Amino acid sequence: METFISNIKSSMSRQERRQETRNAIKKGFSSLDDYLKSQLNFSYNGDFAEEKSFQFETFNHSYDNEIANDKFPNVIPVLKKLNLGDILKIPRRVKGLTGSGKENRCHSNSVLCAKLFGGKQVQGYGVGFLGNSKNKVIVFNHSVWETPEGKLVDVTKRNDDVLKEISQIEYEEHIKECPLDTAYFIPLIINEVSKGKSKDFVDITTPTFLVDSNIEGMVSFFDIPKVVPKSEMGKSLIGIKLNDTPKVFDLEVNIETKRRPKFVKEGTSIDIKVGGSKFSRGGFSSPSISTGKPFHRIWLEKQKSAA
Repeated sequence: METFISNIKSSMSRQERRQETRNAIKKGFSSLDDYLKSQLNFSYNGDFAEEKSFQFETFNHSYDNEIANDKFPNVIPVLKKLNLGDILKIPRRVKGLTGSGKENRCHSNSVLCAKLFGGKQVQGYGVGFLGNSKNKVIVFNHSVWETPEGKLVDVTKRNDDVLKEISQIEYEEHIKECPLDTAYFIPLIINEVSKGKSKDFVDITTPTFLVDSNIEGMVSFFDIPKVVPKSEMGKSLIGIKLNDTPKVFDLEVNIETKRRPKFVKEGTSIDIKVGGSKFSRGGFSSPSISTGKPFHRIWLEKQKSAA
């Protein structure tokens, strides 16, 4: 626990630690450490419905990517309990149009690539180290593009904001361990964007979780509103016993089949509407290497040629 508290504090900037310390004292805690302990000590002990523990449907499609389970050994027990597949090592584009997808807009970026260039969107889980610590592995809802050739490619720029406060030497070590042109991904669902039936687009919402090697037998969740009492809401991490994790997923995973995406051009951006709801707006900041054209220009030309 003490090591975990130390890791959390070290991931904060000096200004953030000061602000969080002031907030902790306002809430009646004697220190920031005491406040963080109150957040992390919570472990759900309520009565779950006596049902079969949740498991994802087996993903039967195979890709020829390298399996990277050995890179993240601490998270494998959780994946097995949830019937999640292997962690695949996939390329992340870093140049040209498909290397400039907006940060944190992976679902939109992958759908836009599939619509413009062909291929499919693949939803699943991204896997990575949190900050500069190999002890903390974060597993998060993510989407990548399956190219027309059937290859998985990450077209979303990596968000390295959490690394801004570390030293240059530490950053270089992190880049050696996690190169910018590499991503780690567990596929769950393949979506046709332009072909197939009108109602065959599957949208999945899954909780983000963290596995820390310093906290054995526990999985830390960032947002589980159906499980956590209101008094605990708003806290950054909630610890759940490993054996209870599938039961949490049974409550928190939302899988919906919707109509295929509709695309609406707004200025130089493309809005994506799926089943009445709107994806966060994605897009690409760099032009195509082969043509020199920006994304919205290529989009317009394709729309005109299809008319």
